[in-house]
Amino acid sequence: MITVTSPFEQALEKDIEWRATKKQQRFLSTPFEVDEVGYGGALGAGKSDVLMLCPLIWGLHEQPKYKGLFLRRTFPELEGEIIPRSKEFFPSTGAVYNEGKRRWTFPKGGLDIFGHCEAEKDVKKYDTLQATLLRWDEATSFTGYQ
Repeated sequence: MITVTSPFEQALEKDIEWRATKKQQRFLSTPFEVDEVGYGGALGAGKSDVLMLCPLIWGLHEQPKYKGLFLRRTFPELEGEIIPRSKEFFPSTGAVYNEGKRRWTFPKGGLDIFGHCEAEKDVKKYDTLQATLLRWDEATSFTGYQ
């Protein structure tokens, strides 16, 4: 069992609280040596939230060379749910969101990027990214190639 607390929780201006469920805690306690972790569940199980918040919970946003990529199949899926949700938490770290580049830049230089792979060719956009943390949200909506 782990305690999911981070300095960002105390810095929030709004009265927003996020606490990991037991399933989210199990996911978050996976050793970093593990290359891939799957997290399934029904609608509302907190999959997207825990994936979005990983960089803050684990303190990755404090690393100057951090580059995270959060992927959904289409941009409207990000725009309708994930990006607005990130705007509730990420500003408390001092991060700034760039609408055009669809990414957060953290004070120490780390980046968290929101991307999508609607078409097969979209995969090529990320060929040279060298992501530190890659998060596929709703992985079953992607093709095998993607």
